[in-house]
Amino acid sequence: NLFYTILVGIIFFHYFIELDENGFIRLDDLELAPTVQEKITQLWPAVTSDNINSLTDLLGYQQDFYRLFGFALEGVDYHAETEPDVPIRSL
Repeated sequence: NLFYTILVGIIFFHYFIELDENGFIRLDDLELAPTVQEKITQLWPAVTSDNINSLTDLLGYQQDFYRLFGFALEGVDYHAETEPDVPIRSL
């Protein structure tokens, strides 16, 4: 979870958010760190369809991505009947 990573970094490791040249917070600064990029450069040529799950966290990435958009959530019956046309009272 990216928010958790940033929060823990700020609180416990005094990681300060740096702004880019446009004054924006770069949420990918940890991934783009030279040490991380060096490790990826070393590992990537070895990644295949057969070993991708042991060399990467693809499954964790997929789970986070699905949850970000409300999918793959525990306790949700995705086969239940729903009413897609629901009026929004505030509009």
